[in-house]
Amino acid sequence: MRVEGYDEKYESEIQALLGQRTGALEHWRWMRRASPWGAPESHVVLAFKEDKLVELLAAAPSRILHRGSASLGAEICAGLGLGSSLGPRERVALLHHLLASLEDAGVGFVYAAEGGVLSAEFLEEGGLEPAYDLVGRHLPVSMGPRDKDEGPSTVQRVAKLARRLRQKLIEVEPDDMWLGFAQRLFFQRAPDLDFALDRNAAHFRWRYREHPVRRYRFSVLRRKAGTGLDAFVIWRIVEVAGGRRALQLVDHWTKVGERRSTAWLLGEMALLGVAEEGVDVIEAHAPAGSALEQAMVASGCILKRGHEPIYVRPLGAEREHGAWTLGQAVQLRAGDFERF
Repeated sequence: MRVEGYDEKYESEIQALLGQRTGALEHWRWMRRASPWGAPESHVVLAFKEDKLVELLAAAPSRILHRGSASLGAEICAGLGLGSSLGPRERVALLHHLLASLEDAGVGFVYAAEGGVLSAEFLEEGGLEPAYDLVGRHLPVSMGPRDKDEGPSTVQRVAKLARRLRQKLIEVEPDDMWLGFAQRLFFQRAPDLDFALDRNAAHFRWRYREHPVRRYRFSVLRRKAGTGLDAFVIWRIVEVAGGRRALQLVDHWTKVGERRSTAWLLGEMALLGVAEEGVDVIEAHAPAGSALEQAMVASGCILKRGHEPIYVRPLGAEREHGAWTLGQAVQLRAGDFERF
């Protein structure tokens, strides 16, 4: 196996390889073209056998806030897949090439969600360690299966009336004005975070508004007139098992980060989902023990997905700083249901 970094001369081979994997080619084009943190050659390694490209491994650039300082970050991409052309040892060797390239480029933290092609064994072979868990919880909001011709249910009629009387959560277009608002709201509490993904306007624009396949929607919450906006939330509607509709809470931020304000936001999302989208369930991922998970537990949410470890490894100067801890204020992955 020969390993090389990215070069444009290999682009046609890369596209031919990824074109054989569902969704991988679109994912590659999006990741390469628009990230606010750039997509340098150091974030991609290519494996060749007999001068033929047989595999690649890539990481999506990010920026990490860690106890008052900022470092470059990189999330190992599962969305590009891994084929069967490499054996287990060759895959691990490719991972080590990627990590060395990221370290040379000044990346401070590399991370990944365990699952699919990114198994725990594979990540641990690269020196990544489980840092915290994501949990998936569901809030059922329908009264069970109903015939489509029956019209609105009682629950839906009540929700529609409540929304007309006191509409506090408003959907807006994610233009630069609202993304700037989201950035300002995030940075009001950013100094309190132990470990977080930097959520500036450029990140929101790339991660959500410019995604080539998924449609994300953006809403803002105002709890009381004259006091400004209290939260933003990024969400999407998807079809889930049994023909049901789910509202997935993908990313959010509240002015006050405690459980009560998060529970308020969750309640408003449930009203919106039932009244205007006809959903059956509200879904969210949350760091175990976070304000979002506590709010979901208090609201009666059911644990639907077990703990999903997030693996992290410090590189370069961050590793040389010695022991590092996450603490409780973790916002590394916001709860998106699709991995990179």
